[in-house]
Amino acid sequence: MRLLCLTALLFGGVFGAARAELLPVKNYSTSDGLLRDWAGCIRQDSRGFLWFCTSDGLSRFDGYGFKNYTTDDGLPHRNVTDFLETRDGRFWAATRDGLALFDPQGTDQNSAGGRAGGLFTVFRPTDNPQAVDILKLFEDSRGGLWCGTADGFYRIETDGAGISFRRIELPAEKTDGVLPVTAVTEDPYGNLLVGVDLNQGINRISPDGRIEHFPAERTKGQAESVKTMLTTADGRIWVGLSVNGGLCQLDEASAPQQPILTHCLTRQDGLPSNWIHSLYQTADGRIMIGTTKGTAILETASGKLREYREAEGFCDKGTDGFLEDRDGNLWIATNCSVKKIARSGFVRFDAADGLADENVNGFYVAPDGEFYVVTIQTGETADKNDITFRQINRFENERFTFIKPSLPPKVGSGWGSGQIVALAKNRDWWIGGDNRAVYRFPEIASFERPGQTPPEIIAIPDSEVFRIFEDRSGRVWIATMYDGHLLSWDPAAHQLTDHKNELSPDKVARHINSFVDDGAGTLWMGVEYTDEIVRYRNGRFSPLRVDAEKKIGRVNSVFLDSRQRLWIATLTGGVGRIDNPYAEQLKTIWYDRRSGLATDGTHGLAEDGFGRIYVGHGRGIDRIAPETGQIRHFTVADGLPPGLNDHLARDRDGNLWFGGAQGLARLVPESDKPRRAPNILLTGLRIEGVRQTVSELGEIALPELQLNANQTQVSIDFLGLGASLGEELKYQYRLEGAGSEWIETTQRAVDFANLAPGSYNFEVRAVTFDGLTSPQPAHVYFTIAAPVWQRGWVLLLAAAFIAILIYLLYRYRVAELLRVERVRTRIATDLHDDIGANLSKISILSEVARLKMPNGNEENNQLLTSIAEIARESVGSMSDIVWTINPKRDSVLEMTRKMREYAEETFVPYNVAVKFVAPADGENAKLPMNRRRELYLIFKEAVNNAAKHSGCRHVEIEFRCQGTETYLRIGDDGRGFDPDAENTGNGLENMQSRAADLGGKLEIETKEGRGTVISLKIG
Repeated sequence: MRLLCLTALLFGGVFGAARAELLPVKNYSTSDGLLRDWAGCIRQDSRGFLWFCTSDGLSRFDGYGFKNYTTDDGLPHRNVTDFLETRDGRFWAATRDGLALFDPQGTDQNSAGGRAGGLFTVFRPTDNPQAVDILKLFEDSRGGLWCGTADGFYRIETDGAGISFRRIELPAEKTDGVLPVTAVTEDPYGNLLVGVDLNQGINRISPDGRIEHFPAERTKGQAESVKTMLTTADGRIWVGLSVNGGLCQLDEASAPQQPILTHCLTRQDGLPSNWIHSLYQTADGRIMIGTTKGTAILETASGKLREYREAEGFCDKGTDGFLEDRDGNLWIATNCSVKKIARSGFVRFDAADGLADENVNGFYVAPDGEFYVVTIQTGETADKNDITFRQINRFENERFTFIKPSLPPKVGSGWGSGQIVALAKNRDWWIGGDNRAVYRFPEIASFERPGQTPPEIIAIPDSEVFRIFEDRSGRVWIATMYDGHLLSWDPAAHQLTDHKNELSPDKVARHINSFVDDGAGTLWMGVEYTDEIVRYRNGRFSPLRVDAEKKIGRVNSVFLDSRQRLWIATLTGGVGRIDNPYAEQLKTIWYDRRSGLATDGTHGLAEDGFGRIYVGHGRGIDRIAPETGQIRHFTVADGLPPGLNDHLARDRDGNLWFGGAQGLARLVPESDKPRRAPNILLTGLRIEGVRQTVSELGEIALPELQLNANQTQVSIDFLGLGASLGEELKYQYRLEGAGSEWIETTQRAVDFANLAPGSYNFEVRAVTFDGLTSPQPAHVYFTIAAPVWQRGWVLLLAAAFIAILIYLLYRYRVAELLRVERVRTRIATDLHDDIGANLSKISILSEVARLKMPNGNEENNQLLTSIAEIARESVGSMSDIVWTINPKRDSVLEMTRKMREYAEETFVPYNVAVKFVAPADGENAKLPMNRRRELYLIFKEAVNNAAKHSGCRHVEIEFRCQGTETYLRIGDDGRGFDPDAENTGNGLENMQSRAADLGGKLEIETKEGRGTVISLKIG
């Protein structure tokens, strides 16, 4: 099968007799979600969605899938005949039972003459039952909305009361029939041209309302039915007719009632059929013509017609609509399916174009610029054994011719590929094989001769040839498969030299699998499995590590670009770029999956005329823009052959060729054109799994949400609409309030669970392969209320309650302290006034009794003396107790006075000098009663011990209170004592016990003859 190069025709290629193959056509049908395999119209709205009219309803395509609207959604009839988005943003669907206004919000609308239902509100002309069959919608340059019906032409008018239909009375050539209006267009002067079915001509309506009628006659008396009309960019008007009419131009200079059609084209001129369904003009000016039996393209400049049928991937059952999307891809509505022809520039070739086989084994561009494709085919030897052999295909005048080199019998192709065939400067053909030889066809004068003349057989020291390459000096290099030999052929000496030992002096086996020459005497070679390349310069081989740390498997290809940068394609490391390949140590910049490559396993390399690098691999082709790092991915959908494309080449015309085991494709590269950034829309919102109302067409922003405290799970759906629907988009989103960093994803939905109370702003944007982002993010603000117990007024009440509680507790505490203080004061008073007075009386009376008994016996005198002493001691102890519990003595100052008094009273009788260091500040600070009591008792014990037992002459007492810390130190210069000696007294133990009760630490430093220091630290 031979196929036209449609991509070149549609997108600016060369028109000629060329036949090329398989176009990058993708079919969309019911299996993809389209309502019907037949589509009658295609429209693209302002957001970027594609709409398809079908006989079962409307289908909307977003690049990922179809959303369908049927009578269940409010359409009045399943058959949708036309669709239109007007300048004011409203969407209208023409059906066989009325005009439907689409409401993306899904709310019912009630207007005069309208019937509300679902997503659509239906309006019908009320003057004629047959006029409810709407056939055509049109908006003129002034914003007027018109519809053609099965019986009449109407202007749709909107006023405060709703929508109404105003009938335009057109001349009727058949007074006893209906007037089906099937086509409407506008000329450059603002006149409406209205085409009527059933051979009833064309009407021209001027802006002032004047109507002129013209018969649709190709020749006098031969009227045709008008099916479609098109006003082209140059102002010409084309008319598509039915049955035998074909395609005609409209001559607006014709007088009314006179034939207006001229320059008609029919099947004799190349149309698939004379019945025209649809017309469309592409951006480059060509006219797409849909007929009942296929599609044609008219080049308006030359008048040439080309026919496209099922054999070219189209449909023979009829073509009803065309659309060129924002990125130049062509969409075609046919009776078979919807078809998309990608604007990629890839065109495939096969046997219909003269190619010997689709299994491409390599390319070769000869020194004179001729382009050759090497293919492999499987056949049989004379003894019926399978064998693979090569053919050489020459491309000339857009076709291939091929030869099968006449190698000896049973010589197969072997494993070699890529650089495996060479046509040397001296016209020698070199071809590899698998029979320990390389084959040379010397000084070939014609392309056909290698297929007719036996070659010269040159023996090699290995089983088969792996690569063949001729450098700029004319030397032919031959790399072998198994033993790693590298051979060179000197054309002057006719001598083959083996460089294996020079290549591997370190005994490391280096198998060469690719070559590239800089044209100035340096040759680079790719090596298998040593992570190296080899540089050959000035007769010396230099193996160079590609990257000191990176494992790359093997170098599959080496390539020098126009800026003399060396590129390497590797098995596992992606693609490396070496900006200075002449350096002794290489510095490599890597492109891999993290950079955007489709895979790290790369093979062939090529460069186009714009400096972009193409990388072949098992997932298609990646194109790298070195200056920006942008990477674009091409696949089978763009026209590439399936499978691994491991062979790449650029011909003398700048075209790029791609091949592998499953086919051959050519690309005519174009410069990068400004692309539209993708739109981004929010398409769904769920709160705790409950779907919220969102426009059917998505929204750039949603109304701010106020969520309850228990609504902490939020799910958001979004959609990017690129210039090419279906292109690979990535998305970036962030949730301000939970973080500010953009997060990248390929998913079109995000879920947030267990969000904390607070205010959030969700933003999302779409990103294309080349880094274009949506002009503005889509967003939604929402606030999650705090739980009742966390809300401000609750917290305020709680704070007030706690403050009141604290105040009441404080009042209670103060009252309690006052009560205790009063009790302490009363006890101290009672002890002093009552018990103290009584003890004093006892002491005095005992002394008086003893004095009045001068002759008393000694025993009685001793008893009275003891009673007096005990009474006096009791008075002293009771005084200490009274002092302790008296709240008036709680200050540090009172404590200091008491301690000073006791020390002086105790040490003065023993002639001991006392130095008392008192606190310089904080005298009014309070000491709790218990601390004051225990501290004083420790102090008394220490003073008594020093006075009675130490024999000291000097004592130094230091007492400090700072904050919660209390410090007491008593040091003497007495005889000291042995703290480890057995002691029958309890004084020291009591002091330790009291210190422990206060939470303090008591330390005793003493040594016989060196005095004693007792220190106490509390707090």
